[in-house]
Amino acid sequence: MPGLEYGEKAYAIAEKMHDTKLVAATSFDLYNVYTNLGEYTKIVSVSTHIIDLLEKNKMETDFCERPMAIYPVSCAYCAYGKGGLGDFENSKIFIEKGLKVAETIQDQSTLALTELMCGLVYLIRGEGKPAFDHFQIAIKCADEVKQTVLSMYATCYLGVSYGLLGEYESARKHLETGIAIQKEIQVNMALSINHCFLSQVHYEMGNYKAASSSIEKAVSLAQKHHEKAAEGYSRIWLGRIIAKSDRSQYNRAERS
Repeated sequence: MPGLEYGEKAYAIAEKMHDTKLVAATSFDLYNVYTNLGEYTKIVSVSTHIIDLLEKNKMETDFCERPMAIYPVSCAYCAYGKGGLGDFENSKIFIEKGLKVAETIQDQSTLALTELMCGLVYLIRGEGKPAFDHFQIAIKCADEVKQTVLSMYATCYLGVSYGLLGEYESARKHLETGIAIQKEIQVNMALSINHCFLSQVHYEMGNYKAASSSIEKAVSLAQKHHEKAAEGYSRIWLGRIIAKSDRSQYNRAERS
């Protein structure tokens, strides 16, 4: 991925220059790319380095010329990365650190992204209620400063939270709303996995035709945008849906 190559080069150059502000600023772009690729280890590696660097230089509230404060955002991504690796005990420590600073700064964009990433940690754990609470706050903060992209993602993940709580109709509505906004503003990142989440909701509601349509879109979009983690996850669900909706296609499900 060209974006990854350039991002890692910029980060490496900033490191060689020993420019703390520039190192922190370049990390911001890497978080997004690594998240899209499911690179939890790299997220943790970069974020812990940035957290240590900013703490050492007393720059916890510095924006480093980015639209959000880097320290609380780095804490939130670190929590997400550790959650993805199954280290939930330490993940919670970074959630608390990130939110404490974000709430002190009171910048709505910073709060929105920090709350969003913290919510994702609880989604990974399968805990619908705390995830739901974080996403609601993320939407409120994002809407206050017209951060449409963050609001859109939080809306989708609020839908996933509803699904974990067994409220499938609300889950469907929020996911469909979020996906519609995502298509309208032409943001491709995570569009595939959002279709996968929608497919899961349809599956739980017994709408196997709609579930099949959504999961096939998810696989196609993941391939198109080189999202290997999303493709692998979606293919697992594709096989399950095929097997459930049409037992005669069991062999096709196994190949998926």
